Amino acid sequence: NIFEFVQTDRLVILLGDFNCVCEPRDRSNSTQYRDTSTIFLSDMVQKCELEDVGQCASSPTCLFFTHFQGASHARLDRAYVSLELVRSCKTYAVDPVSFSDHCLVSFTLGSSKEKANNFSWDLWKLNSKLLQDDIFASKVRKSLEQLDKVKEGKSVGAKWELLKQEFKMSAIERSVALKHGERKEITELKGLLQDLLNADSISPGLFSDDISVLKKRLEALDTERYQGAIVRARLQRLSRGELPTKRALGLEKRYASKNEISEIQYQGSLTSERQVIVRAFVEYYKGIFSYRASKIAEFQTTFLPLMPKLDDEARKRLEQPVELWEIEKAIDNLKPGKSPGPDGLGGDFYKTFKDQVAPLLQRVFAEAYDLGCLPPSFLCTHTISIPKSEDPERLRSVGAYRPITLTNVDYKIFMKLLAERLQMVINVIVGSHQTCGIRGRSIVTNVHVARSILECCDAMHRRIAVLQVDLEKAFDRVSHEILFAILEHVNVGSPLYNGIRMAYKNCATSLVVNKSVSERIPLLSSVRQGCPLSPLLFRVFLEPFCLSIIHNSQIRGFRLQETEVRLLSYADDVAIFCVDHESVSKAVQLTELFCEQTCSAVNWQKCVGF
Repeated sequence: NIFEFVQTDRLVILLGDFNCVCEPRDRSNSTQYRDTSTIFLSDMVQKCELEDVGQCASSPTCLFFTHFQGASHARLDRAYVSLELVRSCKTYAVDPVSFSDHCLVSFTLGSSKEKANNFSWDLWKLNSKLLQDDIFASKVRKSLEQLDKVKEGKSVGAKWELLKQEFKMSAIERSVALKHGERKEITELKGLLQDLLNADSISPGLFSDDISVLKKRLEALDTERYQGAIVRARLQRLSRGELPTKRALGLEKRYASKNEISEIQYQGSLTSERQVIVRAFVEYYKGIFSYRASKIAEFQTTFLPLMPKLDDEARKRLEQPVELWEIEKAIDNLKPGKSPGPDGLGGDFYKTFKDQVAPLLQRVFAEAYDLGCLPPSFLCTHTISIPKSEDPERLRSVGAYRPITLTNVDYKIFMKLLAERLQMVINVIVGSHQTCGIRGRSIVTNVHVARSILECCDAMHRRIAVLQVDLEKAFDRVSHEILFAILEHVNVGSPLYNGIRMAYKNCATSLVVNKSVSERIPLLSSVRQGCPLSPLLFRVFLEPFCLSIIHNSQIRGFRLQETEVRLLSYADDVAIFCVDHESVSKAVQLTELFCEQTCSAVNWQKCVGF
């Protein structure tokens, strides 16, 4: 019984679609009609001293009825408040919507303060809808044509950098113009709709056809708006078979709020101050990405000799100049919907203008090799933090978040070219025991081999120990010094080696925390999670350790006839198979030695043995 909740000494706000009216004037047919619902509601409102906000706070120009259906109109959607709250009720409004025969009823309780706009231009992203706009597309193509006419010897890379800024300003300018036109049209349509509804309130049903036409046009405009909100909320599946509703905008806000870090442990105390939260992440990642002096000389005598070398024929294949078709293929393979880097230009932009952009990028890459450095924007990235857990307690620690790098798409295209080259020889450099990121290999192989070993041990009554090694911050602690020593040793050739070296020379990242962009943090270690080449680079970095386990005579793995399995690896998960205590001890010893020489680290608390 709702009466039990409303009859209280607390202040009450009661609102909704009551599906009945208490007074004849609240419906177009003013004939006196009272049923049990009307009698109950009228009695409850009077006994609980509630006031109708629509009667107390509405303006003369406000739409009176809230529900329009054919020739029958009524004020079904109402809000009642305690008498003490009446003076605080302001800006009562009844606004028609395109997707319902009910209107949106709203009012303000107390003073309203405008929310601060937290938007940062550093986080600007190109709206893909602009690519379908003829005026914007024409302007981009003209600018690309002018850059294409720049003669050889001129700084194409510098001009490309300036051109990307020009694209950004043109996109902002055109977006503002389109948004202004759209808002103007919506305002005019809503004003006309309200006038028709007011007129239809006096003569019910007379303007129903005109009202229907206006609502369909508004619904089409709303569909675009809500579809954008659904995409931003990463919930495209909701749009299937579902009309556009306010739910989409609510989901977008909830998605943003879910990704917001509200509190974090910093210097021994829990803080919710936004600036302090950003500072906590910056200090943490400055430590993670800082330079650590590796024992390169010892590594070169202990682990590096285990690595194979490419023959001259394989190296020559890697040293072929970058062809135009390779760049076009890399653009075609860009995944849609991926967040862009700091320049805001996503993959859709490059796909749309591929015929003009690809030749320009070929010149930019060639010039970079000549100069020995990439354009400045290639070296700057944004790093976002993805929660590793849903546990609120764990998420109060900075270490509970995984850093994902958002690179500019032109940089990503360049790294895709290098990744394709490295894929050509990765099977020679990295053994079959590593499967992540290598074409033709799958984690299914690792699972199948591990399961077969355990089943054989059960069937043959044999013992096996499996040590699962957890490398702490594995990607973030990759030593550049060690990585380049390995690449040089395996003889990948100058284009691949120099290309990777340029990508990591003077590179930096800015953290994006709660929509704030931090200061730049130099990347003196790590391979970027989110870069197309990173999975392969990490495979190369880890291979000396894997080979040290596989080729060590003091470690005995699982053997079946002529086949022996000592190690399986996927990404940063390494499983070592041993048949005796001596093998386990030696595996642990080699793990610690590798970490000591390469600045890696093992989280022994997360390591598992069984």
